[in-house]
Amino acid sequence: MNRLRRALTVVAGLAVAATVLSGCLYAAIPPETVSSPAPSREPVTDGAPAGFEDFYAQRLDWTACTGSDAGSYDCTTVTAPLDWSDPDAGTVDLAVIRRAATDGEAIGSLLTNPGGPGASGYDLIADSASFAVGTALLDGYDVIGFDPRGVGRSTAVTCLDGDAMDAYLYDIPADPRGSDGWRAELTARNEEFVSACEANSGGILPYVTTDNAARDMDLLRAVLGDAKLNYLGYSYGTFLGATYAKLFPERVGRLVLDGAIDPSVSGLDVGTTQAVGFESALRAYMADCLTTNGCPFTGSVDDGMADLATLLASVDASPLKASDGRMLGADSLMTAIIAALYSQDSWNYLTTALSNALSGDA
Repeated sequence: MNRLRRALTVVAGLAVAATVLSGCLYAAIPPETVSSPAPSREPVTDGAPAGFEDFYAQRLDWTACTGSDAGSYDCTTVTAPLDWSDPDAGTVDLAVIRRAATDGEAIGSLLTNPGGPGASGYDLIADSASFAVGTALLDGYDVIGFDPRGVGRSTAVTCLDGDAMDAYLYDIPADPRGSDGWRAELTARNEEFVSACEANSGGILPYVTTDNAARDMDLLRAVLGDAKLNYLGYSYGTFLGATYAKLFPERVGRLVLDGAIDPSVSGLDVGTTQAVGFESALRAYMADCLTTNGCPFTGSVDDGMADLATLLASVDASPLKASDGRMLGADSLMTAIIAALYSQDSWNYLTTALSNALSGDA
C-alpha cells in the first residue's frame, strides 16, 4: 500500500484536474429525448475466461433511467469481478446507459468513453449523445455509456466529501506560487487526498486499473450480445481502447480512437505535448476573438496573449471572489479557459467569462 500511496500522491492533483476538464466538454449540452428502448440480446459466452463464465452469462434487465434523463434512456447494472485473476474475490457494479438505435434494428452496440481517466461515460451519453457520437451512428447502433469501475454510478472510489473536495480543488495556497511553502502546501493537500481515498476506498483501489477496465469492456461486449467490440474513445479513452485491442485483438470490431494518447511516452511527456496543443488552441481562439464584437482584447494575437498572461498574473496575486463566495485564482481560471478550448461552440462563453474577469467580476 505504501507504493500505491506514493504513486497516488504524485498524480492526485493531475488526475483530479484531468477529470474536471474531461467533464467540462459535455456539461453544458442539454439532454435529449428518445423513444422506448430495444429489447436485450442474448449474451455471447464464447471465449469467457475460465472461472468467469457466470459473469459472461448475465442477462441484462433494462429499465427506464432515473433522474434528469428518466424515460429517455434505458439503464442497467452489470456485475463484474473485483479481481480479474480471481473470480471469488468479490464483485463491482458497472452502471450502464443505452440509447437505442433510432433507425430500425441496431447493427450492434457501440461502447463509448470520454476520457479522464475518471470521466463518466454514463453522463456522456445521457447529456450529449448527439454531440459526442453523431446522428449517423445513433441511427444504426445502440450507443452505450458506462461508468468504469471506480467512477460515478459504478462501484466508485470515494475520497473527500463535497466541502472538502471544493477546498482541495479551489482553495488558494497562502504562499507565493513556486515558493517552498507553496510546494509544501500542495504536497500536503495531495497527501490528504490520498489518505482519504485509502480510508474510504482502500479495498477497491488496487483493482481500479486500465487493464481491469478493458476486461470489464469485454464483459460488457458479451452481455450486450456482441461478438466483437465496437468502440469510440476520446483522450484517455483511446488508451483504454488500445489496451482492449492488445488484450482481445480477435474481438475488435470497429474501433475509433479520437485524440489518441501514445502509450509509449511518459505522463510528463503527454502533459507537455498537451500543453503545446492547448497553447495552439488558445491562439486560435484569440485570433477569432479579435475579429468579433465584444472581444476584451485588442491588437495582434501576441498582444492578446500578453494581456491574458497579465490577467492570470493579476488573479494569481489578487484572486477574485465569485458569487458563491469561493475565490477564483489563476489555477481555476486556467482550468476554465482550457475547458472552453475543447470546442469552438464554447468560445463565446469564454469571451464572456474573460470579459467579466478583466472587469473584476468572477
